[in-house]
Amino acid sequence: MLEAAMADDARRIGRLVGDAVRSMGVVRAWTEIISPTLVEIGREWSAGRFRLEAEHLASEAMIAELRAHTRRFEDPDPPAPTVILASAGNDEHTLPVFGLEAALAESGIQPLMLGARLPAESLASVAARVRPEAIFMWASMACPQEEMLWDVLGRARHDSAVLLGGPGWSHDVARRKGLQDALDVPDLGTALGRICAAVGHSGTYPPVT
Repeated sequence: MLEAAMADDARRIGRLVGDAVRSMGVVRAWTEIISPTLVEIGREWSAGRFRLEAEHLASEAMIAELRAHTRRFEDPDPPAPTVILASAGNDEHTLPVFGLEAALAESGIQPLMLGARLPAESLASVAARVRPEAIFMWASMACPQEEMLWDVLGRARHDSAVLLGGPGWSHDVARRKGLQDALDVPDLGTALGRICAAVGHSGTYPPVT
């Protein structure tokens, strides 16, 4: 995939990701192939050996293939969503959220995907309408203490299991905001397992370490 990205070959990246998720399942493909590739891309970019546009090309190709995999499991008459997936309001790095969406679809759960940079007031509005059993929020960038999202998640926890993924969450702030019972999910397999447990769904894979 690194070679393909450097050659501006998005189609080859897509084929590699697609082959991996279909043959290995999303969690294993993410853990063994996609995530290590992203780490290596970051390392190469920091060293000045990887172009920024190649990183964007790789990310977009991966997202496209993960979403295509998600669509393979779409129900023509889906039930009401029980899980909300979103990224914090200041976050544009959504690739892990698309990975989780694909893993949930593969396990028989069709979440409500709200994507990048979701304002806190929008999360509050959709959570009040949908009343999900679980809310997963991704943050790769720091979520400041004054961010309204903390209060929204604090209120939501009474109706929904709140799962926090990514390095942007501060455990000290979480405790001060009444979110000490929120579930911290360190990897995709753990996130999948805990969401399935929260919604009472048995079709889950064990966490991959």
